[in-house]
Amino acid sequence: MSPIAVHGRARFRHGQSAVALSVSPDGRWVATSRADGVDLWDAHTGEHHQGWDAHTGHFVSLVRFLPDGALLTLGNDHRLHCWTLPDLTHAQTLEGVGTHLAVSSDGARVAFLDRAGAVRVTDLADERSRTVGGDEIVDTWCHFAFSPDGRGLFVGTYDGRFLARYDLATGARTHTLARAEGPDAQGWDGFAFSPDGRTLFAATT
Repeated sequence: MSPIAVHGRARFRHGQSAVALSVSPDGRWVATSRADGVDLWDAHTGEHHQGWDAHTGHFVSLVRFLPDGALLTLGNDHRLHCWTLPDLTHAQTLEGVGTHLAVSSDGARVAFLDRAGAVRVTDLADERSRTVGGDEIVDTWCHFAFSPDGRGLFVGTYDGRFLARYDLATGARTHTLARAEGPDAQGWDGFAFSPDGRTLFAATT
């Protein structure tokens, strides 16, 4: 039997649980990740543009647009891929990327916890990398945020030991903003700066 009427349109029908979402700087595209791939959607119509197995069968935990419109995807294969739009050409891969990614406001650098448990900052242009914080962060679950001026990296440990600022030129800690003490210490679970860059908001678990 034919349907009597069909109401509405199939918009943003993901089909699976969306793990992560990011909107392109020009507002044209929406990228979503799922357990086995990435999908790209037209932000204005909601129509599915393309889906692809960005990490060859691996879980995709993060999608993030850069200011120039390129798309970063992070999988549990410990690879960070960069794709150009709209043709989705693979442009770059960083190996050994662990968890919790932060991107500088200009899109030039990324910070992440590597597979050895160290916080690493990498320049995307030449892939030069340096460790931030040394042994005091190793093997600790962390969240990161670049300072708006691009000169510092704020690191908060999930075990609540500290929330601190590190100088990206030297890799050394310059300020300890808060320290949780005692058996009920709460961990730091995410950061966001105010639009003027003068206030840092930090969430605890």
